[in-house]
Amino acid sequence: MEVRKVKLDKRKRVIITSDIHANLNLLKKLLAKVNFTQEDYLFINGDLCEKGPNSFEVIDFVKKLMSENKNVYVTKGNCDVVHRYVLDGNEGILAYIRNRKYSVLNEMMALHNRSIDDFENLAELATFYQEEFPDVISWLESLPDAYEIDEHIIVHAGIDNIDEWQETAVDTALYTKAFQEKEHQAEKTVIVGHWPVVNYRSRQVSSHNPVIDEKK
Repeated sequence: MEVRKVKLDKRKRVIITSDIHANLNLLKKLLAKVNFTQEDYLFINGDLCEKGPNSFEVIDFVKKLMSENKNVYVTKGNCDVVHRYVLDGNEGILAYIRNRKYSVLNEMMALHNRSIDDFENLAELATFYQEEFPDVISWLESLPDAYEIDEHIIVHAGIDNIDEWQETAVDTALYTKAFQEKEHQAEKTVIVGHWPVVNYRSRQVSSHNPVIDEKK
């Protein structure tokens, strides 16, 4: 995976969130609620896209944030690279596109008044995305898989349980399930999103409050 190191000014606040999932209104409300300003650091830990109605608007909003504020950092999430399934020729993505009303892949087609039925095969669909949305795909792919700061590792889903954690596989970084139930060998706290906190609390009255394990 690609890891970028960032040295932070310890006098400034660090705000970390993740899994916006194409809900621009919620993101704006969140930033307002924490009184986010250009004096703060903001890390968005993956999954700008999918599940909500505004993938493209969230991408545009976050790109603008980053262009106006050098203290905004974004990692890749698995939902930010769903185009890879198309470009790699994975036939299973066709059913996903049909069943997932809110997907950046469907938003791309809708912008050109197209639907999945307008394409004869996956290769034709891949060509469409590459020709019509090279800048969007390139920007999403340009995001790192992780950031390393003084005391923390910020990665969407998790890291491998290896001595050189920086050599974590990309699939681990983007797709690991239930990372809090696993081990790691990094000497820093690992901050992840991806796996809903409520999944850890299925047998109790649940909430989305963060789960913190000081021992790991």
